Amino acid sequence: CTIINQYLTEFIRIFSVRQNSRESAIILLPILLPAFQLCRNNIMARTARTKQLTAIQVKRFADSPNSPSSLHDGGGLYLRKRSSKCNWYLRLTDPLSQSQQWHLMFVDDPQGHYPHKSLQQARDEADRLWAIRSSGIDPRAQRIKGIQERKEQQDAEALRQQRRISVEQLFSRWRETELQ
Repeated sequence: CTIINQYLTEFIRIFSVRQNSRESAIILLPILLPAFQLCRNNIMARTARTKQLTAIQVKRFADSPNSPSSLHDGGGLYLRKRSSKCNWYLRLTDPLSQSQQWHLMFVDDPQGHYPHKSLQQARDEADRLWAIRSSGIDPRAQRIKGIQERKEQQDAEALRQQRRISVEQLFSRWRETELQ
């Protein structure tokens, strides 16, 4: 991506200096623009962690009844109050639509809220989700795919167990068919 940015910078310099820059623009722009868009879509902008929270600030936020609805740690990590518990959220930007997405963290864990999940655990999970997103994979889609795969495995195992016949069942079938 740095090479593409260098090309674009050079292109803008040439475009502003030369008189025949219109012809250069017509030739180079269709080549550089798709590469620039691909680069922009693959790299996720990340909120800087300039003001990180402390565990004491998080505890005060969770215990206070009249605190604001969310607390920001930086890097897109938020602690939000909803009814009786505080949940960790990660705000990511969708590379295709450039819209903001809120990812509830620790979804599959019944104890996935504060204080059961600490600030450090939330930061570690946020880093993991950022790495997944930066590789071009949507964390939500990956989670849904994993759930579907686990459900298919459970269904296959249930079918296998259903087809399995015990000795007692085999004997009772034999008795019903042969001795009747």
